[in-house]
Amino acid sequence: MYLFICILFDLFYGILGDGTNVSCVETFLIHNGYVGGIDLPNSIGYNDTVSIDNKRVSADPTYSLSPINENDVSLAVLASEHCGLPFSVKSGGHSAAGYCLSSGIVINLAIGLHKVALGEENSVGGTVKVEAGAKWEDIYTVTNTTEFLPIGGGCPTVGAGFLLGGGWSFLSRSYGLGCDNIISARLVLANGTLVTVSNDRHSDLFWAIRGGGGGNFGIATSFELQMHRPNSPIMLVGELCWNPFDPVVLDLWTYWLNEYWHNAPNWFDIEPCFLPINQDYPDPRMFCFTVICNGDPDSECAPLVNHIVDSYPPVLNSVIAQPFMQWQLANVNITDAQEGYLYLTSGILAPGAFTVSLASKLIDALRVAPSLRNLVLFHTGGGKITSIPSNESAFPWRNVELIIQIKGIWEQPEDEEANVAWVKNTRSLVSSALSGSYINYIDPYLAEWQDAYYGHNYDRLLSIKQAVDPRNMFKFNQSIGQ
Repeated sequence: MYLFICILFDLFYGILGDGTNVSCVETFLIHNGYVGGIDLPNSIGYNDTVSIDNKRVSADPTYSLSPINENDVSLAVLASEHCGLPFSVKSGGHSAAGYCLSSGIVINLAIGLHKVALGEENSVGGTVKVEAGAKWEDIYTVTNTTEFLPIGGGCPTVGAGFLLGGGWSFLSRSYGLGCDNIISARLVLANGTLVTVSNDRHSDLFWAIRGGGGGNFGIATSFELQMHRPNSPIMLVGELCWNPFDPVVLDLWTYWLNEYWHNAPNWFDIEPCFLPINQDYPDPRMFCFTVICNGDPDSECAPLVNHIVDSYPPVLNSVIAQPFMQWQLANVNITDAQEGYLYLTSGILAPGAFTVSLASKLIDALRVAPSLRNLVLFHTGGGKITSIPSNESAFPWRNVELIIQIKGIWEQPEDEEANVAWVKNTRSLVSSALSGSYINYIDPYLAEWQDAYYGHNYDRLLSIKQAVDPRNMFKFNQSIGQ
């Protein structure tokens, strides 16, 4: 029966042109028990796969595969090697450089591997098992039924794969990075083997996936994550915003650098950002402090927030007392491309590296930005992030004051040159202060990316990569070992 089916597929798909690899993949998968989706160009599943949050990047893979279990994922990898086609893996589709797309096979985890299941409580809080195709909005919806918080992505549309690149979260000052809260993970290796990695099993590989980036060592199919009980079930959360070109912005930076950074408790996070947040005006850009205060809203948080409001009265104040997850689920994704074109870059700023003078240069750059959707935002370091040694996981950048993200978003393809140049030029304004880059904001133009993303951990990552993937099956333009 299988032989008859395979002959029919050979006859049908041979009509498509280069039928050798096409029929080979489908024959191999069906013969070996693959049960997930197999989609060709112009089908619904295929079109979903090749659509990512960046119209600037496109690909026309031969196949889109949508596995529904771990065995399917293993077979997809083996089919790629057997039939001589390159492959890539897509989860949330937020790879800004489009490395989740391939000319051969794209393995789309989001369609069939997106389940989220609550686990057992432990001494720290609760646990949750997350399949790698889940987005954080899915994870937050499930965990919102508990009193515990997962350490996840600030954009709810980002996939669970952000954990592999470190996973900077609004809760990281309180509870560490997302990768610090991985208890275990399931991986499909280059030879199709399925392994569980943890501190006790395949510990080198467990070390590597926590900050070593996605797509380097295998395909993560699921994670078991530690969740935490917040200091208060109700927090003060929201934005305080000002006109980005008002002189008060430099006063706010002086406050942030000289007062907040040196005195704030770990549970108080202020993230500075220049965002197109005020959609009611022709120029929507504002300078904002995103406030996440994981303390008692009245006795601990209100005095800290009121000090800012009283000293520097904001134009917009959306900070209110609410459960953190309620705010996170309602977070508007204004930093997504949203059917636009996108290019971004990032940088690591050690304590003392950023100055008010650099802030002034960024403001001047924003004045001449070719798109009103272009933005600069920052993630705040310190707290629990710093308390974890830089060699405890593959993520090397622990002694960080700020991560800067510089992003260009534009609407028309002819505007690409101007906006890409703006991102590069804006980064050059602060480049002398940077000590690395954030792998989750991968930049295809970044020079010496091995050191920028991985620092002193690169040599160990390369050794592990060569051990688990000696034929370099998992490769892309900035993969470890390239």
